Amino acid sequence: MKKVIGYIRCSTTKQATEGITLSKQVKMIGNYCETQGLHLEEIITDAGKSGKDTKNRNGYNNMMKKIFTDDYYGIVSWSITRFGRNLLDTLQSVKEMEDNKMVFHTVKENISSNTPEGKLQLQIYGSVAEYERNQITRRIKSSLQYKKENGDVFCRGIFGIKNKNGKMVKDTKEIKVRRRIKLLSNKGYSLGKIATKLNEDGERTKMGGRWYRQSVKNVLDTDINKYINQNHL
Repeated sequence: MKKVIGYIRCSTTKQATEGITLSKQVKMIGNYCETQGLHLEEIITDAGKSGKDTKNRNGYNNMMKKIFTDDYYGIVSWSITRFGRNLLDTLQSVKEMEDNKMVFHTVKENISSNTPEGKLQLQIYGSVAEYERNQITRRIKSSLQYKKENGDVFCRGIFGIKNKNGKMVKDTKEIKVRRRIKLLSNKGYSLGKIATKLNEDGERTKMGGRWYRQSVKNVLDTDINKYINQNHL
């Protein structure tokens, strides 16, 4: 029986528990392999990993190395989008498989890369997957910019700002620390010396931790007025 590796991926924790979950992807790949007469040797997972590229996907990269060290027939993924959302990366990976007499399969689109129809589908669906990723990125950026311009909360936290009824407003206590940091900096204190002085005096960062050179630099480099709606100052 032809031996294959299954590959599954989700971008977020929410995707892992809702929609096409990791467990559902495993089940669908398993069913597909049974109907196609393929032996599913193992499943490789990238949980909480974006499909925009491959450099940060350890599972993906290990899989691409692994298939060339054993007698595999190919790789099966639930869909093109789960395999990746970068057309060039997808085509290059499939080309590597083809060069080694291997076949790429997807369950959802029913693609087999060893047929002319499969190659065409691969390019079409790969292009759509990349287009969807770009659209999602644009929508997220637009949403964050809108929230920023309207004083809405859009990030975990900026020192000197707090969340009040869903709006970003100045935190009086942290503002005093910000002013102190700037005052010490104007007096010629280094980032390290400022951090040491804050720690000695029991001051804490936004997350309740110790101050370091970088956290002090972040405060000095950040103009909080850019993140607060003037009507809420």
